[in-house]
Amino acid sequence: MNSLPTISVVLATMNAADSLSQCLSSITSQTYKNVEILIADGGSVDGTRDIVASFKDHVYWYESSPDRGIYDAWNKAIAHCGGEWICFLGADDAFTVPESLESVVPSLCSAQKSAIPLVYSRINEVSASGQVVSRLGLPPEEVAWQLKHGMPRHIPHTGMFHNRKLFAENGLYSTHFRIAGDYEFLLRCVGVDRGAFLFHEGVLVNKGIGGVSFRHQVETIREFYKARVMNGMRGFTFPWLFVYSRAIIRAWCRRLIRS
Repeated sequence: MNSLPTISVVLATMNAADSLSQCLSSITSQTYKNVEILIADGGSVDGTRDIVASFKDHVYWYESSPDRGIYDAWNKAIAHCGGEWICFLGADDAFTVPESLESVVPSLCSAQKSAIPLVYSRINEVSASGQVVSRLGLPPEEVAWQLKHGMPRHIPHTGMFHNRKLFAENGLYSTHFRIAGDYEFLLRCVGVDRGAFLFHEGVLVNKGIGGVSFRHQVETIREFYKARVMNGMRGFTFPWLFVYSRAIIRAWCRRLIRS
């Protein structure tokens, strides 16, 4: 491996023209240049292709064709990733500052040296107007226990860097999930081992609030149950039901306050 790792940034898009330019600009403006961009588009008809074309000098791989959802799209892109580390952004996400990736590289190198396969950071959840609504991300010793019950909000998949060996050794994302495929993948790869995670203190990503998992809370909980059962764990647990219900109530309270 080179002394400075290559980072593969994967985007899955579908009719995301309204936000894609901002996302891509946040990647291409990074001061750390050992980066490749891969875009798996589901066959957009809203001008997404034109936006991708305007960034063609920066895009390592791009395909636009029907897929079976976000995990199928990610799997297509992973097959073309050349980086030692892979992270996933949504089209409405963006790196916070041009130095975001440069700041995390020492953590990636430390994780590589220590054989830690996952590095994650803090992220901001932002409203459509760009206002920071909440900040997520806590050290694994505080929140990794929650993996027994579901995907912890404070181990955000956005802003997480996956060592490419994880996919080589454990396979790709399961397309049997629509929302919780990232959670199932973590259970399959590392279970609830907090030592599999290295926490980077910086805030690397602004994440658009109100994604699929927020809009479909009941389905999300059901998929968490399914993921646990698939990986030999107890399906229903009261602690996660309590934690997740509290998170839902808080999110709706924030929305009511802003309205």
